[in-house]
Amino acid sequence: MIGLSISLIFLLISILIFIYFGSLRNKRTQVHKNLFFAMFAQVFVRLILYTDQWLSRESIDNAINKSSHPYSIENIPVLCETCYVVMEYTRTSVFTWMLLEGSHLHTSIVVVFPKEVKFVFFYCIGWGVPLILMTVWTTVMAVHYPTTVCWWGYALSPYYWILEGPRMCIIAINFVILLNIVCIVLMKVQVNTPSEFQQIRKAVRAALLLLPLLGITNIMDVIPGPIDGTPLQFAIWFYTAHVLSASQGFFISLLYCFLNKEVQEAVRKQWRFYRFSGKSLIACCSRPEPFPVPRIRPVTEEKEVSRNEVKGSSEEPNSIL
Repeated sequence: MIGLSISLIFLLISILIFIYFGSLRNKRTQVHKNLFFAMFAQVFVRLILYTDQWLSRESIDNAINKSSHPYSIENIPVLCETCYVVMEYTRTSVFTWMLLEGSHLHTSIVVVFPKEVKFVFFYCIGWGVPLILMTVWTTVMAVHYPTTVCWWGYALSPYYWILEGPRMCIIAINFVILLNIVCIVLMKVQVNTPSEFQQIRKAVRAALLLLPLLGITNIMDVIPGPIDGTPLQFAIWFYTAHVLSASQGFFISLLYCFLNKEVQEAVRKQWRFYRFSGKSLIACCSRPEPFPVPRIRPVTEEKEVSRNEVKGSSEEPNSIL
């Protein structure tokens, strides 16, 4: 819950940054933003379910049983099943948007990205394909598990492969994309720098930066846990999988938003603008030092009369003409 809370905060800040700054509105950052949206929704639903379980269960003894609280989400079948459907839908959307991240990155490196492809096509894949999978899976679960409260243990059923199969395919495709990108990076570095150490270092750095974005870290969630193994083996798998899963939003936000040069430049320009506006406002609102004003003597009546006479004499020729 601590890891998910940190990821939720960082994802929310990243989404607000991409929405606020107009200079970041391009196809690459649009894909980033939709990926952050999907991950934010998944983390939010998971936190709701975990918080409900934490507050409604009385002790550790009944932690594996149904909650004893009557108003718990787990005791309201329709609400509980809806929460799990939304969570699985957003999780599948995270995978599809990761696939779009990998394909867009690969296309931008290999060839020029085609201009005729509209972003509606990205929406159809990123949000539409998970909707089709979730519709099929929800229908199958409603038919085969009509009496199971909250579809308890649905991840262990064979029908879960309706969702897990496409996710594994996306991980495999992204892994191939990652290998191809590393090969391209090695080829480009080979031309520029002859040092073999520099080539390996840059290739490894590129791979490590792309691992969380392309979804390779999610393979720990797909690998079944060693339930029949020793407690140490199960603990290693359990903590590794959950730490990677809970902190994925934090690492993706850190790498692709806060450490992004475009984002840093946009924030820097905005900060300079606010700083300049603040100085100008202070300069305008501050009262300047008083300058010495010459004292003007009042005009006497005699001088005013003589001045009118001179004015009248000067206007006589014009009146005659």
